[in-house]
Amino acid sequence: MDSSWQMLQPSRFLKEIPNHLREVQADVSTEGLQSKHHDTSKETTPSTDDLKPNLLPSEVVMVQNDLHHSKFDVASAELMEFGEENHGNGFLKRFSVDERSIISHVFNDWAKKQAFQDPKRLLDKIGFVIDERTRAKNYKHKDGLRSLKSCLKDEDAFHYAQYVLRWQKIPADQRAHLMREKQEHFQKLRIENSMGSSEPTPKQISYLQSLGCTVAPTSCLHASRLIEQYKSL
Repeated sequence: MDSSWQMLQPSRFLKEIPNHLREVQADVSTEGLQSKHHDTSKETTPSTDDLKPNLLPSEVVMVQNDLHHSKFDVASAELMEFGEENHGNGFLKRFSVDERSIISHVFNDWAKKQAFQDPKRLLDKIGFVIDERTRAKNYKHKDGLRSLKSCLKDEDAFHYAQYVLRWQKIPADQRAHLMREKQEHFQKLRIENSMGSSEPTPKQISYLQSLGCTVAPTSCLHASRLIEQYKSL
């Protein structure tokens, strides 16, 4: 028998608890154990143990790494697709850069609570929180929260609430991985924007000439891409 189903002898102190309360508690506990046992039995994850007889140790490690990275890739693709379909991050673009971080923090903070896993309930709670904070004398970001309160009924706000709730369901290690990907993506964009508005350097031009390139680069970014293109020839 599963150890989670074993019953301990009741304590003598239970006699002091009214019968109707004990019956309610017993029903809740039994349902919780049954649902937990059912969910555990349903969950199946790919195992490398079945692959080991046919693989060398180094190949087993490669399979483990592939399974590990595939989780991140699937989570990244699903979240990106969901955000694009529902304009998840487009809602924040209504606000200033400083206000975005505050709004994002409010949504994510309450999306972690089990009681607010429904987008409508989450938005209602955020509206209540905004009222509380704007009544406080020393709160510094009242204007941003008032702007948020004025558009909580919009469809984009509902989609953003869905987006945040789905984000919070992703395990913490995968969220950290996705955040690093996002930071690297925006860092690359900033570098490309900077290079796109800068003149090609003498070193780049000289190196392109040594590679046999006859095209005159129009920017530092253009020169960099030409270098990569001619190096691969």
